[in-house]
Amino acid sequence: MLIEDRGVASRATFVVDKEGVIRHVEQGNSAIDPNGAFEACNMLRKKS
Repeated sequence: MLIEDRGVASRATFVVDKEGVIRHVEQGNSAIDPNGAFEACNMLRKKS
């Protein structure tokens, strides 16, 4: 995500399901640690 007033981008991780729907978003410092995305992927896998 772009922080326009500072001229920098913030890290973001998106988890997208098989239909192309974004199911989980991690932004900022939490996006550095992949555990949130791994957990979201595991939840999607269990629903399939």
